[in-house]
Formats: sequence, C-alpha cells, structure tokens
Amino acid sequence: MHDRGGGSGAPRSLPAGSQPSSLPGGNNVLLILAVFLLVVLAAAALAARAAAPSRRVLGGGRAATPRQRRAAASPHVVVDTLNLAFHLRGRRGVAAGPVTTCTVAETIRSSAPVLRRHFSGDLIYVLKDRSKTPLTATEMAVLAVAAQQSGVTLVVAAAVRPDAKKSTSTKKAWRELGGEAGRSHSKLGRDDFYAGLLAWRRRCGVLTADRMRDFEALRSEVPPFRAHTLGPHKKTTDPAWTRGEHVTPGAVEFSQVRAPARLAYADYGLG
Repeated sequence: MHDRGGGSGAPRSLPAGSQPSSLPGGNNVLLILAVFLLVVLAAAALAARAAAPSRRVLGGGRAATPRQRRAAASPHVVVDTLNLAFHLRGRRGVAAGPVTTCTVAETIRSSAPVLRRHFSGDLIYVLKDRSKTPLTATEMAVLAVAAQQSGVTLVVAAAVRPDAKKSTSTKKAWRELGGEAGRSHSKLGRDDFYAGLLAWRRRCGVLTADRMRDFEALRSEVPPFRAHTLGPHKKTTDPAWTRGEHVTPGAVEFSQVRAPARLAYADYGLG
C-alpha cells in the first residue's frame, strides 16, 4: 500500500519563506511589553516630580539665576525666626503684639519638623535680642531647650551695648566704620544681616517673607553685634553660646555678602 503522506515517514521540508515562528506573534508581544514598560516608567517619573517639594525663590521666579538654583537645591536653610513667628501668629489669628521668648520657642518647635521634610542638612534659626536690654539667662535657657529638642541650630544676633567702664561707645565705634546714626529700620536689622551672611557661607536660601530690599544698607547702618550660636548638641554653658562671633557688617571681609535668595513659606508647608 502506498503512503499518501510521503511514503518513507521522513518529515518533508516546507517551501522557502514559510517557516513557522517559534512563538506565534512573538515580535508583537515583545513590542507591547516594551511600550508598557516605557509608559510605567514615565508615569513613575511624573509622580515623583509631582511629589517633590517646590523650591520657589521669591523675587526671582523659579530659581531664575544660578545662585538661586543653588540655594533652592541646598540641603541647608536659614530661617528668619521673628518673621516666621509673626507669620504663624497671623495664620492663627492671634492679636498683634510683641513676640515673646515663649512665642519664639513655640515657633521653633512647630516649624522644625515641617522643614525637616524638605531639608536634610542644617536648620539654622536666626533672631535678634531686644535693642535696649539683653536676654536674661532664663530666656536663653528657654530658647536653648527649644533648639536642642528640635535638633536645630539657633543664633541670637545680640546688640553690643556700651560699657560704662570704657570711653569708646558702640555708637562712636560704629561711626568710625562709616555707619550713619539714624532711626531707620535698617539699623535694627542685625538678624537680617547675619541670616544673609550664613546663607552666603552655606550657599543656601533664607526662609522669610521679608523682601530685604534694604539689605545693602545694612552694611553701613547696622552697628557691630555679637552672634551667639547654640548648635543642636551643645549645652548652654558652651563658650560659643556665651561669647559668640563678633560681627562688624561694614568690615571688608563681608563686602561680598549680598541679599540672600529668599524661600517662600507656602512652598515648605508653612503658608
């Protein structure tokens, strides 16, 4: 009997060009998987970008200059503490009035955890003492506890008051440096100048609602002061807290300090 399927049982080769694919539609499946993977990666990138904090710099758009871009990207930030205290008090609808030491301590405690979500480096809170009377030991202790509990650096820009035992007064020394004795707000801005100085040293921004339009005038109008610093792991008996850095805004060493890049409260959860 003749075998109609080929006789010998050996497989017959197919005509050229008609070889079957090892996986039907294999090329199409790989293409679909590649497109799907690209879509997933693109969606993840967009989601991460949307979740990232917005680093807007006031007065310059979104990090308009290289200096502002560096400031916005820095892991460090300097906080205009008194300005923030007034801002937060206004949000709570508290009646206007002087900011007390307890108010400053609460400002540090409430804002530090929020800012820590955005800045992994140094959180530096700068404030000034009263112009006529220094902070008391009790007030310094209250501020120190708030800073240590919050894990931040606190700087008090303290006025240098005339020593009755010395013939040269602070006002005279100030005038010798080219300053002008006046009643302008600028001469009281020792905290603003030191905030700008710290931002310049660390190449970061200052969190504030103050436009600092008079920053250039601070160099000639702010009299010498002393900056007492308490780091997050220092004690109140540390010499750096009691003596501090003597700062003369009009000195040549600070001639390159310019108005800092300003960061908006709303962009960091404090709006």
